[in-house]
Amino acid sequence: MMIEDTTVPPIDYLDSEALTDASYAKAQERLIKDFDYGASDGGQAVAKAYHSQLRSALDELLDTGASGKGFRGYYELLAQLQRFDRDELAMVILQSGVSAVASGRKLTGTLMMLGRALEHEVYARLLRGYDSVLAARLEDQAKKRAGSYKARRSAVRSMAKRKGFSTKAWTDTNRIHAGKLMVDLLLTTDAFVFVVPTGDTSTHGYLAMTEEAMAKAEAFIDYMVQQHPIMTPTVTPPPPWEDLRNTFDLGKTNRTYSLIRRDCKVMTSYLREAHAAGDMRQTYEALNVIQATPWAINRPILDLVSWTYHSGLKVKGLPPKADVIPPMPLSEAEWDGLDEEHRKYQRSKIAEVHQLNRGYRGQRLRLLSDLATAEALAGYERFWTPCNLDYRGRVYPITQFNFQRQDAIRAMFTFAGPGEVLTEEGLYWLKVHVANCGDFEKVSKKSFEERVAWVDNNYSQIILAATDSHCATDMWTEADKPFMFVAACRALLQAYEGLPVNLPVSFDGTCSGLQHLAAMTRCEATAPLVNLGPNDSPSDVYGTVAEEALIRVYNDSLDIEDLEKAKIAKVCLDNGITRGLVKRNVMTYSYSSKRFGMQQQLIEDTMVPLAEKVLAGELEYHPYGEDNGRKAARYLSGVSYAAIESVVDRPAKAMKYLQTIAKALAHEGKPVVWTTPLGLPVVMRYPNTQYRVVNLWLHDRGLKLPVNPSLTTEASGIDKGKSAQVVAPSFVHSMDACHLMGTVLGAKDAGITSVALVHDSFGCHPNRAGEFRTIIRSWFHWVHNHDILGSILLDSRAQMQSNYHRLPKALDRGSYDLKEVLDAEYAFA
Repeated sequence: MMIEDTTVPPIDYLDSEALTDASYAKAQERLIKDFDYGASDGGQAVAKAYHSQLRSALDELLDTGASGKGFRGYYELLAQLQRFDRDELAMVILQSGVSAVASGRKLTGTLMMLGRALEHEVYARLLRGYDSVLAARLEDQAKKRAGSYKARRSAVRSMAKRKGFSTKAWTDTNRIHAGKLMVDLLLTTDAFVFVVPTGDTSTHGYLAMTEEAMAKAEAFIDYMVQQHPIMTPTVTPPPPWEDLRNTFDLGKTNRTYSLIRRDCKVMTSYLREAHAAGDMRQTYEALNVIQATPWAINRPILDLVSWTYHSGLKVKGLPPKADVIPPMPLSEAEWDGLDEEHRKYQRSKIAEVHQLNRGYRGQRLRLLSDLATAEALAGYERFWTPCNLDYRGRVYPITQFNFQRQDAIRAMFTFAGPGEVLTEEGLYWLKVHVANCGDFEKVSKKSFEERVAWVDNNYSQIILAATDSHCATDMWTEADKPFMFVAACRALLQAYEGLPVNLPVSFDGTCSGLQHLAAMTRCEATAPLVNLGPNDSPSDVYGTVAEEALIRVYNDSLDIEDLEKAKIAKVCLDNGITRGLVKRNVMTYSYSSKRFGMQQQLIEDTMVPLAEKVLAGELEYHPYGEDNGRKAARYLSGVSYAAIESVVDRPAKAMKYLQTIAKALAHEGKPVVWTTPLGLPVVMRYPNTQYRVVNLWLHDRGLKLPVNPSLTTEASGIDKGKSAQVVAPSFVHSMDACHLMGTVLGAKDAGITSVALVHDSFGCHPNRAGEFRTIIRSWFHWVHNHDILGSILLDSRAQMQSNYHRLPKALDRGSYDLKEVLDAEYAFA
């Protein structure tokens, strides 16, 4: 990302003096290009520092055979490893591990990458065993012929085959198994951790380097920031989208991206047809406005995030700087005095602490990378985040560091340029934004006037948060969005001092999924709950569902026929049935979330944080029971789902309508295809597939991995279950994406070209907020003034060859008047 900027002197991205030398940096770049990150000086420094640890684990594995459950071919693989020099093998595994982490791959890709690296090394040793003189000669010839490892490898294999030597290539399964064995070895060192996202107890995870290892190779971190401009914002304006592919000049690297992420051949065909017909023009135009927004780093907030983390202050959204201390081990006498059940409990608690700490280490690694990126960008007056779309049309930045991230990262973003002195209207909407970000006393659920009054009444505390954040931590750290709140407070202080302001203020939809479903079905019952009509203060669909859930839980607590259910219900009553408890369930209902999904959300949002407090010693026991609230989450998910369905009616019917269409098309082996009102074709295609489950050896439990397409056995036809599950959220997301793009087009026509957008959150400069909110509502009306549910039925019928009886009848609409949204002050608030 060392891009020349004629207005601002280029900053030095590297702390190491050696790396500031251009020739040295170029040599390292060449090493990485030809031999991957593990061969760089930073990668080798990590490998050398932890070599002895991995060598010890390797010795134990190869000397003992690591008795335990392995996999088919396990002992054959161990026999192949016995042929290696163990010091060499340890370095191969460590350097491959560094390369795998640096590549940013998911777990399956990491296992494949590691397995391939070992496959190549095994090939080399088999060749030497076949004819050591021939092997040496071929290696020497390959080095003279080619510079990169890949080219040399290909040359050796080609020449060896002509000399009569060849081996059978490993299967993907062989590589996966070898890769997981290597991951297990890497995890025995202090250099690597396996990160499972918070609350995910089953499927996803990735290999990461520890903070300790990164600290020992700080140059490696900095070099990664420099060498991966495709993952960091660019300091030159991105070229506009004019076709289905676009090439971004990112300094040292040009990379071409597709307009649609992970598109398929069928979708590409529809897109090409739409492009040729000129139907993609508005999509291109909106996307170009979004990615043309120039950003700058909010330096005080960057410093505050860094200070907060390094000082060890606990703030929502930031990982703790220190690990949780595991429970003190019991003495031998105490252990002998325990029965097996209590021993199992003690072991599980220690394992939970270690798992929690591994997660924290991965989060720290991500934060340090973000801070390094922000620090680098702070030297420029402006930067940009190129964007493209997912298959539904939703806009996503290509760069890892972007405005769509969580509070601590988003708060670092501000519009580039000198800003504007606020008008009276601009000051009003900035105050609303301050109240929204803080959300103290749930003020964001009150009228705009009450929010402004809250800011006026708490002016002294707001100014303290703005001017002395290090001391006023008791106040701002309790905000709903702590760092965005401080950024808003600082902007408010600037406004009062008559200084220009360039902080965006945002307005969010009320449970946007239900908003779109209510509008497309004209549901007179749901529309008022999600603020699609004129009212004096905001309605609260989450509160309404919580009230319904409370009645159900109370009735269950009195059930004398099912005492177990009554017991769980009483525990839930004691802990409160609040809008916050059911909020995520309500939000995801319109995206086809069912009971199990809601159960996992309750575990992740409520039960896991409480369990972490118990492990950290902040709570004496888990308030939902010794099982860490899992039974309560299972019970509450059923209550929540039933309460939601009793509150909303037509949206539920619309989802079933879409699911019926998806199943009918799947019956004929066809994808679901529709076109948004802005002309973007959407193709939803889920072919029948069979997945392989890979169990990580020596881990407590196996993982069902998101398998690479190359590892997937695809059968004929479309997966009916998957299509039915995904169609409703895909359709709704495509409409909120269409609404966002339409809003951007309307804003552009009004001269508003700097926008801060996150799907259903719309931001602009405070002085333009009143006009912008009108544009948001008018384009929502425009999108849903089309009969989008009727259109998808017609499009589906046109695709089908027969089986028309499987399609649903046209869905009846309710009596809600869509024009009401034009005056709905709190639809986006």
